[in-house]
Amino acid sequence: MRPDYYQLLDVPESATAAEIKLAYRRQAKRYHPDHNVGNDAAEERFKAVAEAYRVLSDADERAYYDRWLTLQKRLSQAPELAQMPRRVRVSVRHGQERRGRRRSRSAMDDV
Repeated sequence: MRPDYYQLLDVPESATAAEIKLAYRRQAKRYHPDHNVGNDAAEERFKAVAEAYRVLSDADERAYYDRWLTLQKRLSQAPELAQMPRRVRVSVRHGQERRGRRRSRSAMDDV
């Protein structure tokens, strides 16, 4: 699972581009491999911070990421849905929508 980029940069989800850039620079300086020679964990953290900044600094990528993050939060509140394959979740919702339309059509036929 993808990490929460906002937590990784230690900024709120409502952060501006300037706040994200400042947080990235702070984290990058802290975990840069040149400052942490031989520390593999710091190098991995630096790569994750760079990826977080790449996504959050691009408006389109950030919008897509925000939608994904919202979905993940919703799925964490309904663990039974999170365990279902995506195709099944969509087909269950589609079936519910079709049943609702069928009911509304039959109600109109009665009129």
